[in-house]
Amino acid sequence: MLKQRALWATLWSGSDLLARQGIQFVARLLLARLLVPEDFGLVAVLALFVGIGSALADGGLAVALIQRRDVVHRDESTVFWTNLALGLSLTIVLVLVAPLIAMYLDQPRLMPLAQISALAITFSSLGSVHVALLSKRIDFRTQALAGGVAALLSSAIALTLALTGFGVWALVWQVVLMSAVQSAMLWRLHPWRPATVFQIGSLRRLGSFSVYHLGSTLLEAFYVRLYALLLGRGFGAMTVGYYSNADAIRSLPSSFIGGLVGRVALPMFSAEAADPLRLRRGLQLSLRVSMLLNAPLMLGGVALSDPLVEVLLGRQWSPASPLVQILCLAGVFFPLHLLNLQALMARGYANLMFRLEMAKKLVGIALLFAGIPFGATGVAWSQVAFSLVAVIINVHYTRQFLRYGMKEQLWDCAAPVFASSVAAVVAFLVNTQWATPALFRLLSLSALGAIVYVSLLLLMRAKVVGEAVALWSGR
Repeated sequence: MLKQRALWATLWSGSDLLARQGIQFVARLLLARLLVPEDFGLVAVLALFVGIGSALADGGLAVALIQRRDVVHRDESTVFWTNLALGLSLTIVLVLVAPLIAMYLDQPRLMPLAQISALAITFSSLGSVHVALLSKRIDFRTQALAGGVAALLSSAIALTLALTGFGVWALVWQVVLMSAVQSAMLWRLHPWRPATVFQIGSLRRLGSFSVYHLGSTLLEAFYVRLYALLLGRGFGAMTVGYYSNADAIRSLPSSFIGGLVGRVALPMFSAEAADPLRLRRGLQLSLRVSMLLNAPLMLGGVALSDPLVEVLLGRQWSPASPLVQILCLAGVFFPLHLLNLQALMARGYANLMFRLEMAKKLVGIALLFAGIPFGATGVAWSQVAFSLVAVIINVHYTRQFLRYGMKEQLWDCAAPVFASSVAAVVAFLVNTQWATPALFRLLSLSALGAIVYVSLLLLMRAKVVGEAVALWSGR
């Protein structure tokens, strides 16, 4: 029964992520051929401030609604009005500080761009409770519909604006409209409505969990976009643009797999949190299946970055190719990072998670500053180092609470990592000696790598293959 719920939740969650991320990614590829790297660099800088604002507006309270099992309607309403008030306040703050941001980066165009982008914070806060309640019910079908419509409409308008000469404004309005339409669709599709009630007691009760999650989310939002601010000031918006689109290519498969598994994992893990043995088994299954997909995609990106960038973005984006290689290497063990955190969150260790995130992000920021003098390449290598540190720290505590440590987790990942490594080496060696059109190379070598990968897994009789088949069939 649990596996069937997980399967259907995963399928609908995957539909939601594919609808939103897939449509947005395709639109990004088309926009990359219509706009210049500087445009993407400017929007990457804005994403830092919008991301921090959105995290503050949520306050961690929405996640608390998912984690706690004793929530009533007045709690949900209190969270809604709190998020909305924070969203409006932070929108105003970003509008007021926009001139300072533009002055700091010596980019006058950033001021009006930041002021319009700030609207996304308020629009996002309007739908945060709906998303939390739907996720708690493991209802990703509704989210898939809302996200798909929002992604399609915002991307279509962005492409229209780019084609008619609006430049970077196409990217800005895409972000704003995505938030606005998604929240509007959630209100249309989900019957929940807030009551006119606000209770301090609800905030206190939920705040014991949310304050730590908020701290973790803020650190994450700050860290993942800090590169844009540092590179933008030291190397210009063009360098930020190259790095931003390289990261987008890397992030599509890893964020899809991570989001797919992670969104299902928290409510499912929370349901089993009282039984450490069942929680460990769920973590093992999620880890093995996610690595089955993530490892070949990431290592395939390392092997075929040149034709990948040329096909997806065009030859003018070729400086992003070595960045894609390094960033894909950093993403190989992303599921270990994500799922160990989800297991800790399900157990209610929010304060521990905050301390972990604080320690990791301080290390990450130090590594980022160490890499900045070497430009975008240095920043990319700092991500590789940080990914190793993050996995080591997260797994250490999973070993303590679930007796599932680094040795066991690496062993569970060994088959897909080994098979995909061999497949990536084969594809890379052929790619360096094969002077054919990029599209033909990409398709042919991807097929070759897939054949080598699957063949090796079958020869090794990898347990994860049977588990993936059983999960898919609902057994």
